[in-house]
Amino acid sequence: MAEAGTAEGVAKEVEDFVLNRPEYREAAGRDGVGTAILVAGDNFGCGSSREHAPWSICGMGIRAIISSSFADIFHSNCMKNGMLPVTLPREQVLELLADAEALKQIEIDLPSQQVVRECGTSYSFDVDPFRKNCLLNGFDDIGLTLQKMEVWKRAVARHHLPQARPLLSFHAPSFPLLSPWPLAPGHPLVRG
Repeated sequence: MAEAGTAEGVAKEVEDFVLNRPEYREAAGRDGVGTAILVAGDNFGCGSSREHAPWSICGMGIRAIISSSFADIFHSNCMKNGMLPVTLPREQVLELLADAEALKQIEIDLPSQQVVRECGTSYSFDVDPFRKNCLLNGFDDIGLTLQKMEVWKRAVARHHLPQARPLLSFHAPSFPLLSPWPLAPGHPLVRG
């Protein structure tokens, strides 16, 4: 976390912010990789309905958040951005907060849907089967769409439709951006 207001107009790091403490920082964490799990208080993400909220947390290397409750839109945006929100009873979250403060390991086993404490105690959590599959396989909305590419190509061939042309000329080369319908030559989105 940083605060604005330096003479140079650059954000100044807030040294006592918990994720800025050396034991939690990415390069200075006790295992050399920093923390990937954030244990948080009630109603986490409230007031953070934009996708930028989970993006910024992901940018810090966090891959899962454990809380007793989440704001609905924030919860959904976490899943869309490959971050797992784990909801547990408040008593269990308080135990995990104490573990985190004592620098004890906390692991999340997504396939078995378990949070495992360093002492061996584990807590079960629920996750939507579709979202679990997406997280385990690294699928975002684009990845899910690309899974249907062969079905789309067969439909185009079956209906003898002309191949779709790229909508935009500046798309990322690893993600082909194809229109879902054939655009006629001369259409404003078709070049040439």
